[in-house]
Amino acid sequence: MCGIFGYIGDSNAPEIIHQGLKRLEYRGYDSWGISIINGDKIETIKDIGHIPEKIERNLKSTIGIGHTRWATHGGVTITNAHPHISSDKRFVIAQNGIVENYESLKNTLSKKGYIFNTQVDTEVILKLIEDNLKKNNDIRNAFIKAFKKLEGRNTVILLDSETKKIYAIRNGSPLILGVNKDNIYLASDPLAFNHLTKSIVEINNGELVGIEKGNFSIYDIFKEKEIKRKPKEEKLLNIDIDKGKYDHYMLKEIVEQQFTVLNVSTGKPQSTVCLTANNPFKDQLIVQSQKNCSVEVRDSNGRLTGRSGNHSKFHQFDTSCWQTGVYFIKSSAGNEEFVLKVVKSH
Repeated sequence: MCGIFGYIGDSNAPEIIHQGLKRLEYRGYDSWGISIINGDKIETIKDIGHIPEKIERNLKSTIGIGHTRWATHGGVTITNAHPHISSDKRFVIAQNGIVENYESLKNTLSKKGYIFNTQVDTEVILKLIEDNLKKNNDIRNAFIKAFKKLEGRNTVILLDSETKKIYAIRNGSPLILGVNKDNIYLASDPLAFNHLTKSIVEINNGELVGIEKGNFSIYDIFKEKEIKRKPKEEKLLNIDIDKGKYDHYMLKEIVEQQFTVLNVSTGKPQSTVCLTANNPFKDQLIVQSQKNCSVEVRDSNGRLTGRSGNHSKFHQFDTSCWQTGVYFIKSSAGNEEFVLKVVKSH
């Protein structure tokens, strides 16, 4: 799966985009790239292989896009890596998906005299936009017309140096918008920016989103009408997606499978607690409730492992006999259960 990230705001775009791409690493990739606007020019850095922990090149900007690529059309090369720039250097695009009618579109464009410099189907989209701009210098309209000719599941993001805007259109491949005051984010997965904002806007198939500092707009490209949609707070974005103590994402996934199944099946709020030997309170767990109430704890088999009947907000439990696993905490103040994941080491 390819990953897309876009940003405009009051922070340094290259750093924000780099963080976003690092948080999309779980999707897998073989190359990556970042494009930003510096003055009136677009600067791009891209490479094959692993995204470095720090970008050596000193890039400064408040607007840009990034991409992680899984090769489909064409080999794993820097030339084939996204983003791809237009012939006049005005704009760059990046794509998540496959253009199924790539060959027929490329043949048509080649007959018009367009020369292709890469092996990727994304360049067809680039040339289609360039061709449309010859008839009308409206980048938004040129982008929409080009996208309508594509067959297959695709999401495409465009950075334009002339209007200083970012546009993206979704059809099948995921796209989410995040909002934090003057900072606007676009990504294939909201987890790419969940450390920056929990306020999101879903982008549906057939919709174009345009972003500029502190503002965004949504347009249905098939019904040809503006869409009004307000951001919403997504509480489920409180998720830790880094590798943590594990060397690889796969190892982390294997260890956390027992909790993942529980998450999906219960849909209940949860947290993790580590009870370790070097913790002086390793055999005690204190739970704070929102109201004065009694609290009981049961293990994953439903066995009662602790009860506090003191009707206060603080409840202390002896955990000396607890094992690594899942526990359910329930209060008398309501029917809500809290799922607690316990990791115990000695």
